[in-house]
Amino acid sequence: MREYIKSNGYEFADLFLHNLNELCENLEIHDDIKDIQYIEQIARKYRLMPNDALIAAFCLRNGITSIVTYDSDFLRIPEIKVIRP
Repeated sequence: MREYIKSNGYEFADLFLHNLNELCENLEIHDDIKDIQYIEQIARKYRLMPNDALIAAFCLRNGITSIVTYDSDFLRIPEIKVIRP
């Protein structure tokens, strides 16, 4: 990384931060106890670890019906089609 910065400067960081800022402008974060309870419900129902339950709950709440993953735990969720990369 040092060599890259020496050769090219910090412009890549400016571009990264600009793109990140654009992405975050349209991002909504909900801190709702009902969401936490839903995630817990999904975790228990499909025997998922918390991170997988969070992803599954997001997919189910937002009508996402397919996911690209190597994680076979998502195969336990019939509403989500698993696509292997």
